[in-house]
Amino acid sequence: MNKRCKYGFCRELLPRAGAYYRSQGIKMSGGGEWKSASCPFHEDKKPSLRLRVDSGGYRCMACGAHGGDIIAFHMRLHNLGFIQSVLLTELAEPLVVAMIPSSSS
Repeated sequence: MNKRCKYGFCRELLPRAGAYYRSQGIKMSGGGEWKSASCPFHEDKKPSLRLRVDSGGYRCMACGAHGGDIIAFHMRLHNLGFIQSVLLTELAEPLVVAMIPSSSS
């Protein structure tokens, strides 16, 4: 099993962070690894959300919402737990193969 795959779950199969954020209707601006966007977790007049497009990490400078990847963002945005967020949403399709239990030898 790939060393980045743990307990049958492969983060490498997650969608790219930039594509995921765009699919959720997040309009990003700015250059470099960190992009700015309006925060979906509160009423936002100025872009206060910072998104890291390589890792998926995010932090809102106004409300304090933060997380390390797109799963954390998806959980918070849709008020879901980890397993629900991975298995019952649009994140599920690329992860279905990764979640199949490995046979023990």
